[in-house]
Amino acid sequence: GLLGGTPTPAELGLCVPDTCGSVDAADLLGSPSIQMLIPTLRFATISNITGACPQTDLTKPGAGFGVAVGITGSLVFLVIFSTLWRSCEATPSSSTRCGSAATLETTPNSPPRSSAAASGAQSLLDNPVASAARPRQTPLVIRAFSLIGSEGTMTKLVEEAPYKPTDCLNGVRVISMMWIILGHSFLMPTAIAGFQNMQDVVDTSMNHDTAEGGAFMMFFLSANMGVDSFFFLSGFLLSLITLKELRARAGKINVAWAVGLRYLRLTPSLVLAMLVYWQIWPHLAYGPFAKRFQDSIYNRCTSWWWSELTYTMNFTPFDSDKVCMGWTWYLGDDMIFFVIGMIAVPMYYRKRALGWIFIACITAASLGICTWLVGNYHLSTYIFDDHYKEYSYYAYSKPYTRAPAYLIGVGAAWYKDVLDQRGITRETRPNSPAARIGAWVLALLAVGLLVFIGGIVVTDFGSHKNSWGTATSAIYIAFSRPLWALCLAVITLLCGLGYLPAIDAFLSSKVWTPLARLTYGAYLLHPLVIKLAAGTAVQYYTFSVQDMLYHWMGNVVMAFGSSAVLWALIERPVMTFSSAMLKKKPQSAKPSMSMQSVASPLSPMTPAESRTAAAAC
Repeated sequence: GLLGGTPTPAELGLCVPDTCGSVDAADLLGSPSIQMLIPTLRFATISNITGACPQTDLTKPGAGFGVAVGITGSLVFLVIFSTLWRSCEATPSSSTRCGSAATLETTPNSPPRSSAAASGAQSLLDNPVASAARPRQTPLVIRAFSLIGSEGTMTKLVEEAPYKPTDCLNGVRVISMMWIILGHSFLMPTAIAGFQNMQDVVDTSMNHDTAEGGAFMMFFLSANMGVDSFFFLSGFLLSLITLKELRARAGKINVAWAVGLRYLRLTPSLVLAMLVYWQIWPHLAYGPFAKRFQDSIYNRCTSWWWSELTYTMNFTPFDSDKVCMGWTWYLGDDMIFFVIGMIAVPMYYRKRALGWIFIACITAASLGICTWLVGNYHLSTYIFDDHYKEYSYYAYSKPYTRAPAYLIGVGAAWYKDVLDQRGITRETRPNSPAARIGAWVLALLAVGLLVFIGGIVVTDFGSHKNSWGTATSAIYIAFSRPLWALCLAVITLLCGLGYLPAIDAFLSSKVWTPLARLTYGAYLLHPLVIKLAAGTAVQYYTFSVQDMLYHWMGNVVMAFGSSAVLWALIERPVMTFSSAMLKKKPQSAKPSMSMQSVASPLSPMTPAESRTAAAAC
């Protein structure tokens, strides 16, 4: 404490001889030499001194590091080997170099490659001996891990899809992901490197001209609404696709099988990301913040890695700050909501009123619980004091407070179904001037409400920080997220009906398609990019809007680039294996559930996968 005032945490970096350790560095703070270099320390009472030396205190790589490197390296080798195999097959005279007379493509309705192939087939018919040797099919593992070929990972990544009325969701998906990265680009480094000019960020009695009350800061901090966009997308797509399949299969559905397929779809990528983050990432850091970076990973993952695999990270541990990969709380909630959705949609299919009552009751219960938590624990949206810790602990990531946005998505798909049943589609919608003007007015109101929800929190920051009462905080925290999802539902439905051609053309652009397929990996990996940059920093960050935007752009490029690697190593191969498994399953045992309906809303499937899954069911 300075001059006997309130104790304030402070850090001091020292360069000392190699013979000194962290304990010696801590002892130096009380020496006259340091007081001569930093005269302010003469007037301060220093206590609770701890030291950390990145050269001597870092944990050395262990067996886990070797396992992680071995698994990752094996996948990289498999991708390279498979790509070379497929490349060899595609070259002329591949039969002598690849050791096979021919290969079979598995893509349905693929045309003949050449007249030479046709003549070769005729020669086999004319020669009974030759016809006995059937062409050998390329092994599934090669087709799955190859970058090229009809089932190649990069081929599927850039594969174009025919336009669908829901393609506007691709743009929403990617923009939401980039917005989340922006918010995390500010929040995540604060726990590792931090900002050296927090006096320019947080409002104090001595400085009210700070960033926290400005529009740019609100744009950073309201990025958490992007997660509610994902919840809406997940509920909407699940409900839309499942309802269509229920009608095609007379209401038959296997919820347990659907949940199992979803687990199979999401978990391998999650496991590989966690393995890299837990066992490899800590040993890539260096510099003054490396020790803190290591501890932030080991202290969480060593005890709670298993909760990631069971998707129970929002309950065990209950404290979200102890979760191994804290940002994956979304996946835990979404898995629970998926099960709820798989119960709700069949209810709606059998009796519409029952489905609506079911999701209305869950929504009302969630809103009530959230309101009670805010009132009972005096929670607030203000993040620069203990309010944020309490909000994160009790309410922020818990499924019983986040369900409404997901259920709004489920209900929006049902409303679209009602319109379809009434014959109101993109081609038959009312097209009078009044209808078009009404649609644009509704869209403008939705956009205006989205801006209002993201920006109104500025009135509880800056010079007005913590000015909201409990009632105001409860109303905003409980109702802002379902209102956000409701606005997205309005825009989605209007785009699907063709009332907003300019907005639909932008959000449905083909540019978004490959990026939309990478959003799941980008969500998993962008914190690794942000945290490693902070863990290797040699100085505190300096906050400015321009600097944050530079960091954000770099983080976006690295996150989506890393996601492309994850896509090739594990995400896309798992999808190929899953589709092959559904093809081979006996017809009587196949459930009414497509792989598309169990896929993550962060990464849509390609048209070929959708056709394959539908045929398999």
